[in-house]
Amino acid sequence: MNCKHCGRPIEGTVHIEGGYRGKQRCDPADSGLSYGYNAEPEGDDCQDPCLGAPNS
Repeated sequence: MNCKHCGRPIEGTVHIEGGYRGKQRCDPADSGLSYGYNAEPEGDDCQDPCLGAPNS
């Protein structure tokens, strides 16, 4: 499955390729977003502490 923020493949909540391989946060160079977005599957709601979460 792919991360909804950066489009990179993820396994569970960890990126399996890209600049932040093995990490839960998206690489800003991959996502084009500021640091703080988590590896989350397309179609899922953002969960804390992701910056995309409603309470962030």
